[in-house]
Amino acid sequence: MDNKFLEQFYKIVRWSGVEGSTIKRLYNKNILNTSISIPNLDEQEKIGELLYLFDFLITVNQRKVDLLKKEKKALLQKMFI
Repeated sequence: MDNKFLEQFYKIVRWSGVEGSTIKRLYNKNILNTSISIPNLDEQEKIGELLYLFDFLITVNQRKVDLLKKEKKALLQKMFI
């Protein structure tokens, strides 16, 4: 099992019986009672790498958006002072 593939799976699965109102707790029984389709190892690696890359690109672009919003705010303040 490829770790990056497994990490992405854990992020998207809707765990049944997850306990806790504020802090969610995932127990072994939740994992053991969850069905997962497992492609061959080569496909797992490719899927995991692709989704990891998407996460990275989203993070980088979100940082860029945040910086541009700050720059916009600064420019608007300069304009109206």
